[in-house]
Amino acid sequence: MLEKLNDNITSPLITIVSPAGFGKSTLMSLFFNQVQNSEQNKAVWISLDSADNEANQFLSLICQALVTIGVADDTLITRANNSSANADQRELAEAILRLIENSPQQIYIFFDDFHFISNKTISSFLDRLLLCNLDNLHLVISSRIQPNIDTNYLYSQGLHFYLDAEKLRFSLAETNDLLEELLSKEQIELLYEQTDGWPVAIQLSRLWYIQNPNSTPTKTLSNNLDTLSNYLREQVFQKFDEETQNFLLKTSFLDSFSIELANFVCEISNGSEIISTLTPYESLIFSLDSEGLSIRYHQLFSDFLQQTFTSMHGQIEVRKLRHRAAQWFAQEKYLSDSICQYVRANDKSSAIDLIKQGGGWELILTKGIGFVESVLSHFNEADFINFESLGLLRCYLFLKMGKVLAAKEQLLITQQMNKEQCQKMQSSQKINRDLLIVGLLVEVYLDNIPENGIFKKLADALLTLDNYDHLGRGIILAIEALVLNQTSNFANAEKKSIICIREMRLANCWVGVNYITLHYGQSLAYRGLLNQAHELFTSANELAEKHLGLDNGLQSMATCLTAEVEYQLGNVELAHTMLKKGISALFQRDCWYDIYAVVFKLAVNLSILHKDLPANLSYIEQGKSIASDRKLDRLQVLLDVLALKVAYSFSQDHKFEKIHKRILTNEMWAASNLIWGAKEEYHYLMALYFLRKNNSRKVQLHTCELLSLCENSDQKIYIIKAKLISALSFYSLGEYEPAFKLATEAIQVASKLHSKQLFYDLPDGIESLLSKLKSQYAAPLDPKSAALVGELLNEIKTTTETGLSQLGLSHREQQLIPLLMKSKSNKEISSELGISENTVKFHLKNLFVKINVKSRNEATIFFLTSNFKG
Repeated sequence: MLEKLNDNITSPLITIVSPAGFGKSTLMSLFFNQVQNSEQNKAVWISLDSADNEANQFLSLICQALVTIGVADDTLITRANNSSANADQRELAEAILRLIENSPQQIYIFFDDFHFISNKTISSFLDRLLLCNLDNLHLVISSRIQPNIDTNYLYSQGLHFYLDAEKLRFSLAETNDLLEELLSKEQIELLYEQTDGWPVAIQLSRLWYIQNPNSTPTKTLSNNLDTLSNYLREQVFQKFDEETQNFLLKTSFLDSFSIELANFVCEISNGSEIISTLTPYESLIFSLDSEGLSIRYHQLFSDFLQQTFTSMHGQIEVRKLRHRAAQWFAQEKYLSDSICQYVRANDKSSAIDLIKQGGGWELILTKGIGFVESVLSHFNEADFINFESLGLLRCYLFLKMGKVLAAKEQLLITQQMNKEQCQKMQSSQKINRDLLIVGLLVEVYLDNIPENGIFKKLADALLTLDNYDHLGRGIILAIEALVLNQTSNFANAEKKSIICIREMRLANCWVGVNYITLHYGQSLAYRGLLNQAHELFTSANELAEKHLGLDNGLQSMATCLTAEVEYQLGNVELAHTMLKKGISALFQRDCWYDIYAVVFKLAVNLSILHKDLPANLSYIEQGKSIASDRKLDRLQVLLDVLALKVAYSFSQDHKFEKIHKRILTNEMWAASNLIWGAKEEYHYLMALYFLRKNNSRKVQLHTCELLSLCENSDQKIYIIKAKLISALSFYSLGEYEPAFKLATEAIQVASKLHSKQLFYDLPDGIESLLSKLKSQYAAPLDPKSAALVGELLNEIKTTTETGLSQLGLSHREQQLIPLLMKSKSNKEISSELGISENTVKFHLKNLFVKINVKSRNEATIFFLTSNFKG
């Protein structure tokens, strides 16, 4: 069998499948030793048990294994702990594949006792690894049943080597080789007939005959677990002295154990001496490492020992053993193992006390999402109703997983539970504090922030917290900074952020520092302080990578926020790349309105620039789904405004009118000042809309509305936009003095912010305005502003696909082009632009002369073939 395995050593997948007692583990361990002895290979052995049938636990084992053999560093374990196997399976698989792909060695991962694994997420994860078909990745699996992995493709390609029970079963010749020195040919044939070549029965029979050389075989083992149990009792277990028997019985309930754990559970000090006397039984007792520090029993032997102990002492004593194991794990800081043993000992109260000692719901901040998800898998639905600490932990986990409605439901259950405890005078101050903080977090994630009262709630909450409760105070301050941003009070948000960072650092909560850094960066970005915001978002990104591993949710947020800053700085393609990298994680993790608002505005703006209508519609559809699932009503309003922008950009007039009506009749439009972000984008868009229609009065109306929204909160980028659109409106009317004055004010601010993209997002008329400003009105411009104008003109000329500026077209002539290309009549153009038909004819005549055509058809063909971007 070993020879066959060596012949197939390059297979991506090797499975050894048979019932118990066919030597799977023995064969695989021999193969493991051979693989490990080659310098070109890195091999790791993972022994599985029932506790590993949880996705986070399983993926954590793989990550730890890869770190052990030097394929990855500790950041992979950090990432696994801070990821959800269910939500982040694809990203984790890709990260692991990249690490393996970059390894110069062949990577072998051995899974023993895979029959314990039935979790669909685990199966899907392994399918993903195998389907990539890396040349240097090999999985070797032993199992009692066929693994739940999609092997059909690999098998059809000859990439899956499979050994089953028939191939592992001893032949008569092999049986004869084992026993010919002990038994006659007839006795061997009888034994073989009774055991049907069952390897464990033949091996144990051999062991018995070595120990009893003068006996005559009258009864042998058959291929039957009952007879095997009888044999183990009579010919193995009863041969040991009482001390060894007690050791075997008590340690059989441990999936694997160290000498220290065994000594503690058995209340002895000589476990290593007992183990050393068991070397003749190495087929029943395995060492999981070369130093003999981790030991486990053959599953058949373990089952026999557990049944024997239970029948002798009962379940109460079994629970006592597990209770002692849990105590040892707790002392050694193996929190998850300790909780698992307490639950298996039917002592959930002790397990939950351990969770409380670890920080309760705050465990997510210190141990990570994956760890908590794994811990909670030990409990059932009733436990989340009956234990407040457990309910709060699950509530916060739901928030981190983006399941905000489930979090709200769990919070209500826990609050009701606490109310009942208060009536019984059994509620604790700690639980009340936790309910207060988690309740406020749920409000934030649900975007349930009333216009009045929230700041008093937060102030009252701070008064209830001890001055040394740095984490609690940090969280309240972070919420306050977030709400201040949401009410466009950015300067105060910055002040609260600075205080919050100090509290989070005193609490040694780097996840909290990460969150508040994002809030702080947003308060700067809203005011147009792009470079300072960029520094903070970069810092948040690096902090998330350092403490949480690559590609985590916080890193995705920081990446998307940085993408928006890059966009405003004019680095469009970089912004597009960064957005694509970070956006997907925001759909399945904790996120709030402010982040979504930035992300979907950026996604729509980039898709408009790329003339990608399907992408725009897809983003808006995704946003609507998220807003509905998470009850983000403000996001719904903003997405309607963005849909209006898409309709405007792609000249979908009927759709534009329909969406516009829906926006203005939305009850939130008049009732809430919390939708200032949607209103700013709306007034900006409507100003552009009426600029296209040459309706100067309405342009000025919307730019005034935009300025009134932005000036008090000092939102410099939108202030610049408002002034530039107003300047374009004056410029189109030939009123150059106010046009140049407004443009100069806008340019001077933009030059300080290094903001360029807002100029490129304006109509083509901006080039003519800037050009004339530079040539006729340059005196008021300071050197930095003048340099920006020159840079913008060069960029616009480089990026203008039609070279319209070289044609010398006026702003009005440029406005005619998209309408001409839609075959609009003179009357329709007149109505669209708000000018007379005679004026339309006049401008068309001038346009035809400049592009050297004689008819509307020729003009349309000219602009189509020149790939006009309008």
